[in-house]
Amino acid sequence: MTPRKILFLSPTLPAAGRSGGRQAVYNHLLALAASPRAIQLDLVAVDVDDSGESLPGELAGFHATTLRRDFPGWRGPGGKWAAIRQLLFDPRPRAAAMVAGREPRRQLARRLATTRYDAIVVDHANAWALLQGLSGEVPVTYIAHNVEADILRDELAQTGWLSPHRVRLALEWLKTRHYEGQLLARASKIVCISSFDRDTLARRGVRGTLLTWPELPMARPAVARTWRGKRLLFVGSAGHFPNVEAVRWLVTELMPQLAALCPGAVLHVAGCSRQDVPHAHVSDCVVLEGFVSQARLDELHRLADLFVCPVVLGSGVKIKVLEAAAYGLPVAATPESLRGIDFLKDSALVIGRDPAQAARDIAKALASPSHLEDLSVKGLAALASERQRRPPLAAIV
Repeated sequence: MTPRKILFLSPTLPAAGRSGGRQAVYNHLLALAASPRAIQLDLVAVDVDDSGESLPGELAGFHATTLRRDFPGWRGPGGKWAAIRQLLFDPRPRAAAMVAGREPRRQLARRLATTRYDAIVVDHANAWALLQGLSGEVPVTYIAHNVEADILRDELAQTGWLSPHRVRLALEWLKTRHYEGQLLARASKIVCISSFDRDTLARRGVRGTLLTWPELPMARPAVARTWRGKRLLFVGSAGHFPNVEAVRWLVTELMPQLAALCPGAVLHVAGCSRQDVPHAHVSDCVVLEGFVSQARLDELHRLADLFVCPVVLGSGVKIKVLEAAAYGLPVAATPESLRGIDFLKDSALVIGRDPAQAARDIAKALASPSHLEDLSVKGLAALASERQRRPPLAAIV
């Protein structure tokens, strides 16, 4: 059988245990690697953070190319002027412009001119900036991590009318809506990792074939837990506005209420540091870990008694919730955090954003080891069942 030749474009270096986007791309590549179908996959990833990292060894079997961005940074006088020019005169959103400089696009154009592909996979909307105007007639499959314009719309709605950031956010939202619309119109297949996003795009009349491929991490090695602690965990990169908004609520609204009901309760937040929540009073019952290593992230998941996800903004799927369930960690989450992963609703403690009620619900759960154990077992079983039903990724891209 002749292998199907796929060009896979990533706007970041895929890696386990990093931001949700990097983790998701990593998961997708591993899923393609495990496919029984014959695939020859060329991976092109952009080191947009200028980290100089190499790709994980697990991806060594792919024909992989790492491109360095050539877009100027935002720091210093030159960077500030570059940011202003980009905002005012570049039709692309800022994050997409960071990915697709002249040199990365020139290298990709050379590759497309010399290699005939059966399909191109655009993993995350930002990768589309590499390909705009270069793809010809090759079918494009877009793996949508979120409905990108909706995230900016939510952030804009949360920004005060007198804020100096409001004009910038409004321009970014308009650019993103146009840019994302072009990608959705060009893609012949749109693969959503959330059924909620699929339904959102269907209501908006997207013409391409809409598919769902749930984001499902593999179960982690079993952890012996006593369920007699009071340690809570939240994981979320500070670069994603819905996470920062959720951390502010946890720090300023929930934890003061919970500390009164449940003395000794401690919340660990991985991915955000003190500077990411300015003007918020952080009490002794909150530990802001900042960026953590994979080893520390594993440790936090294994030591915690309950994962709390109060995210209410944005779209996509909350990979942090799925990762927690994969560790056998019970989850307390808002209905918005469970959108698109309905199979976990019966195995999660559903909480609202009324801090007093949420604190009562969480305190009650922490006082019941048998309830926590039940949520843990149900979460692992729900993930395993959904994994059996999920089609191979190679069958739909």
